[in-house]
Amino acid sequence: MRLDFSNNHYKELLEQIAEKSQQQTVYQKLHTPAEAFLLIVKGLPEEDLDNLCEMLKQEGDVYGTQDWYQVIQGNGKLFERLPQTVSELIYSTAKKCIKQGKNVGSHTTPDGRFNTSSWISHSLFEAELAGNIAELIGEKRETAETLGILHDIGRKKSHNFRHVTLGFEILADEDGNWINEAPITLTHSFINSGRCTCCDKAEDGFSVDEFGKPEWESEIFKDDVTHFLESYNYSVYDDIINISDLMATGKGIVSPLDRVNDIATRKAPDVTNRSLFLSEFINKLNEFLVRMGHKTSPKLTNATQSIDDLQQEFESVSVEFFEHYKEDLSSLRNRDK
Repeated sequence: MRLDFSNNHYKELLEQIAEKSQQQTVYQKLHTPAEAFLLIVKGLPEEDLDNLCEMLKQEGDVYGTQDWYQVIQGNGKLFERLPQTVSELIYSTAKKCIKQGKNVGSHTTPDGRFNTSSWISHSLFEAELAGNIAELIGEKRETAETLGILHDIGRKKSHNFRHVTLGFEILADEDGNWINEAPITLTHSFINSGRCTCCDKAEDGFSVDEFGKPEWESEIFKDDVTHFLESYNYSVYDDIINISDLMATGKGIVSPLDRVNDIATRKAPDVTNRSLFLSEFINKLNEFLVRMGHKTSPKLTNATQSIDDLQQEFESVSVEFFEHYKEDLSSLRNRDK
């Protein structure tokens, strides 16, 4: 699927963002996670937020569920600008909701198989995980958490792969106030390798050369997102969200292996993309094991290795990363007590 933007305005913004990335000045002066959460639920129908509203009613016992829906949507003069304490209450209650095994809304697709607010649960779990990883390696927890909340905002309009470009457009259109967060809507789906994804079919003209590097047959095959990714310098927060997106589900946080295998049950892996994805993800997990103090230098892989060897190495580093993550987080929390 080609990923192009609806007009040149977005492409011009991307050029500015790519230039800032070379100077490592992206993701500065961001909104809070609570503000980000209110943005992703803005405009959603009441049935996608009814569980959250019911829990808010129980928490405060002041407003009814419909009143809380109006508060969340900012409707009415009283709620034109929510006090920070109310915003934080809504956000913390949403996190409590998913920890109790509920989505923020009860609405499902007609066949009953898919909860239409499950992407919000995924985003909330991802924000928690991203914040934890950031804290473990000495980066800003709130920055990672805000980006985790926002990465999938495009799913408000589409659940196919176009959610990445739609997400960027949504943030860019918010009166310019959210452009600092916008790159994460594009980078979260790609492991620092152009258009390489976990399971999606490789784009026409996309291949891996003899050295395991991505290449394109012709310029004509490059869409807007590909052009951007090739000129964008990933920050540590892009990497954190990459890893978190491949560990957070709509029900909780799992190992990278479990998450990638789960995705593969819904999408048939493509050999070209799969090899490149696995090699890049292995490298990224090893890099973060170094950042977390568990390795002195990462062992590098590339896509020229056999898919069986890559899969075996991925299984090993997945277990290693997940175990160290849980141990380090437990130690950190114990020290904070």
